[in-house]
Amino acid sequence: MAAHATKLKDWLPAMLSVASVLGTGGYAVTRQSQAAEGIQSMLSTGSTLSTAAAAAQEGVVSLQDTEALDKTFQELDQRMKDSRQPGIVQAQLVEFARSLELEVREVQPIAGAGGKKGQASIYPAYRVAVAGKYAPIAEYMNALPKQRIPGRIIGLRLGAQRDDTTGATNGLTADMTVEVFQQVDPQTIQAAQPATETK
Repeated sequence: MAAHATKLKDWLPAMLSVASVLGTGGYAVTRQSQAAEGIQSMLSTGSTLSTAAAAAQEGVVSLQDTEALDKTFQELDQRMKDSRQPGIVQAQLVEFARSLELEVREVQPIAGAGGKKGQASIYPAYRVAVAGKYAPIAEYMNALPKQRIPGRIIGLRLGAQRDDTTGATNGLTADMTVEVFQQVDPQTIQAAQPATETK
């Protein structure tokens, strides 16, 4: 028995050393696992923050966008002002017709031409008389709403264009009533509405 105790006593330092090594290894593995989890958590948080930052950046208007938007509003305001100037509107109607190689015979403002049945017009109207081929006349009418100062055809009378010498038909004449868009205050719109009968 004493011999066994002596042997156990002799092995005790070695056993304690092994236990210490195993304990240290286990502690190191645990700490490494915790560190890995911490790094993964940081990476995940960083990715989330990067995504949030990118989304926030997309929602912020840059200086260039702000300047472009300001110029757009200025241009729109100027177009609204120009639509109230008959001379500017007439010049646009003439220049657009000539750009399509149409013969401009008359462009004059007229009063009380627009509006639905039983409703007064709230927009200025112009008589536009041109002559030329069918295709450019059709293009002129279709493209009026897309001009800098938009307009629309509310009246049209077509005729034959004849050669002064031979009398042969060589095109069309178009006598148009063009209503031009203009910013109108709500009171004017309400006043132009037809009166409703009350029972």
